[in-house]
Amino acid sequence: MNAPSRIALRRVEPKVESRRSRRLKVFLPTEIVIDEASVRAHVLDISSSGSLLHTGTEPLSGSEVIVRLKDDALTAKIVWVGAGRLGLEFSTELTDDQIDRILDDRV
Repeated sequence: MNAPSRIALRRVEPKVESRRSRRLKVFLPTEIVIDEASVRAHVLDISSSGSLLHTGTEPLSGSEVIVRLKDDALTAKIVWVGAGRLGLEFSTELTDDQIDRILDDRV
């Protein structure tokens, strides 16, 4: 008969949200301008500090871009790129009113 095996138990800590602002899931068609070239994209989530976009291009991380959302032209920096997605950090944090206006489905 084999000796009982010991199972190592590890303590699992609850996941801590490291983001500084809450992200809202959306699906908004948009346009981004990278090095004076306009590229179609879709916003997948947005917060006051940044956004996740899906696009067919993969520009360099660190590039400065302009994101056109409704009547706003927001400047941002690409902080990561992968699989056709871009993580953006806005140059200036958005206010709640700006986010509400962007998410308002009325034109």
